[in-house]
Amino acid sequence: MRIVIRNLFCLYVIVTISLLTVSEASAFDIFPEFHTLTETEASALDQTSIIDSEYQSDVITYMRPSPWDAEFHAAPMAYDLTFGSFNNTHFLHYDRLKLRKSLLDTLEFRFTYFKERDFDTDQTHAILELVQKLSPRLSLSAYGQPSHYKRQNDLGIALLVHFSDTHELRIYNTWVDFTRTEHNDRTDTYVKGSEPIAFGFTDRWYSPKDSTPGQFVETYVRYEPPVRWDFRYDGYEYKYNKLTVGTGSRLVLPWWPEIFLNTRIQYSRKFEAFEPYAVDSPKEPSSLERSLFKSAVSVELPARKIFGRQTVIEPGLGWFHRLWHDRENRSLDHRNLVANVWFKFQGPERVAGLHDEISLGYETTFFSSSGDRALAASELKAWAVEHRANLRYTFTFNNRAALAVTVSGDPDSLVRGSGGLFEGGNGQFRVFF
Repeated sequence: MRIVIRNLFCLYVIVTISLLTVSEASAFDIFPEFHTLTETEASALDQTSIIDSEYQSDVITYMRPSPWDAEFHAAPMAYDLTFGSFNNTHFLHYDRLKLRKSLLDTLEFRFTYFKERDFDTDQTHAILELVQKLSPRLSLSAYGQPSHYKRQNDLGIALLVHFSDTHELRIYNTWVDFTRTEHNDRTDTYVKGSEPIAFGFTDRWYSPKDSTPGQFVETYVRYEPPVRWDFRYDGYEYKYNKLTVGTGSRLVLPWWPEIFLNTRIQYSRKFEAFEPYAVDSPKEPSSLERSLFKSAVSVELPARKIFGRQTVIEPGLGWFHRLWHDRENRSLDHRNLVANVWFKFQGPERVAGLHDEISLGYETTFFSSSGDRALAASELKAWAVEHRANLRYTFTFNNRAALAVTVSGDPDSLVRGSGGLFEGGNGQFRVFF
């Protein structure tokens, strides 16, 4: 009994530290090394009024199943997709594709595609890359993103450090829209000395074949220095800079190897502004700084029989904090504490040795907001407790492909009598080539 209490206490300490040791000063970026400033980003400042008390509940519900990240990065060629409904006008849309192929003993081709679209991030990239091995431990990468519009061409270089076959450190620098000045079919340009670049590192490890499978660790830092983007025809400048740091992992506990601990932590700070210099400019003077902290922790407990079926229970906690400041020194603050649990039951055997999965989930979000209501959604509450019930069925076609369909219900609407139980749903698909 004493050993059980000690193990539970240690588990509690790990979860608590994971949530609280990072200052408040999430999908969580997909391929963070390839995020850059885009024309979509520069077209408008963030819409603070579009995020309500239920938004974070949607994002948590639509996160990929815990093992998927490790299995995705361990595979040389893989694809996965997540679609989920936010409201009657917007979907959450995440997908990613990676292809790796050796051309010579020392030369590798890589293709990376991803789309990350929600109310926090809007990024779509297709990266072509050649990796030349310099030694068993070092490689040099040249990568780029060619576009139909030459003004959108990106180019980058990276030094890759291979600590092992399953552990790679990537130190990179990306020149964003590097041909915009010379090959532009529009009148906009970057102010000399303030062109966009993105640099940083990504350290990624997944478990080798001789260790417990399904483990994964990723750590990243990305900095995008101040940019001045001159839109001459409309008579204004767009200014931008951003810092992003994060880490994520799925690891077995050393003293309790049947348990997986999943963590996701990310902090980003972004500044953007419109500064008109022409009297007839369509843009008003405006600026917005956003600090965003996201963390999520879950524990996959050992499979046990419940109702005669092998069942994995995965409880989780999350803390999400968004803070905006605008040019008029107004601010808006969103705080979300999320608690959720999944019961993952073994389903029917579809192919030999592989089973479908039936999952039941429940999630509660404790939301609070403060600040200038002019920046907030019209119906945003100062505080709210949002509940969500989820039913997910995962079709396991074989050991290389699966489809998960989730239906979400809103118990609050049912209790209040203000609407039906159905809240929305999402679909997730993955395949290894």
